Amino acid sequence: IAGRISYAFRHALLRDAVYSSLLHTARSAVHLNVAAILAADRKTYSAEVIARHFESGGDRDLAFIYWLEAGQHALESGASEEAVNLLASAVNISQDLEETPARLQDLTNHNLAYGHALNAVAGAVADPIRHFRKAEDLANRLDDPEFILEALDWQFGVLFNAGEVIACMEPARKMKDLGLSTDNRKAIASGFQGLGMAHFMQGKFAVAGEDFEQGLKAAGDYVSGKHCFPSMALSYLAWTLFVQGSTDRAASCAERAIASARHESPHAIATALSNCAYVYQCMGAVDEVYACANEL
Repeated sequence: IAGRISYAFRHALLRDAVYSSLLHTARSAVHLNVAAILAADRKTYSAEVIARHFESGGDRDLAFIYWLEAGQHALESGASEEAVNLLASAVNISQDLEETPARLQDLTNHNLAYGHALNAVAGAVADPIRHFRKAEDLANRLDDPEFILEALDWQFGVLFNAGEVIACMEPARKMKDLGLSTDNRKAIASGFQGLGMAHFMQGKFAVAGEDFEQGLKAAGDYVSGKHCFPSMALSYLAWTLFVQGSTDRAASCAERAIASARHESPHAIATALSNCAYVYQCMGAVDEVYACANEL
């Protein structure tokens, strides 16, 4: 840029000596000035660099915002380990922030993102549940149904995949109750589907079938690629019906599950084909098993 002059230290030791000679107030002022300049040119400078300067300058509010942004960006790009490190930088800062409504929303986002990143890197052993429960608490204080649902949905998923089929029923029930009380079809679908899956894994097939049937009816024409709905509920219902002796209904339900998944998401298609292959295997429908396996 015309008129801009750049300076650089010839050696890092000289740079560090000059830096350490600055008074704390002067050092903080320099960091804040640098942060403000960098923040004005977001196309060039990353949120992580800006966050470091705001934190070193003592502006913990803005530091938290930029650490959160950096972590969310890393998570969205698939850099889960980097996201864990970036979001961890915001943890200590978050302890001292004033809990205004806007800040509560940022803190909710932080706990959701941090839990998501921890789960992606190490699963249940990293205790992501702690952050999802904190997010639920914050979301309840905000009275934000969408945040509450996301926090509960993550709790269910982590617990169910970890084999905690009793513990996962609590967030599933909460999602169902939230959905019925607010007429939120996404929550209704997630809650009943979760309860049905948990009851199925406990061998309570009659109860599981009722959960799936109620969820499919109450959710109406709601479709979600993210939650594999209604294909997940349909594939589990097919399995449940087969176990109860309704082979024809089970086969029809499996067909509906795969057909629905094709309109949901690639992940839903893979899940439906996999689940229904098990159903067909139990039924002895060899051709259908091969068809699912080949498409997978």
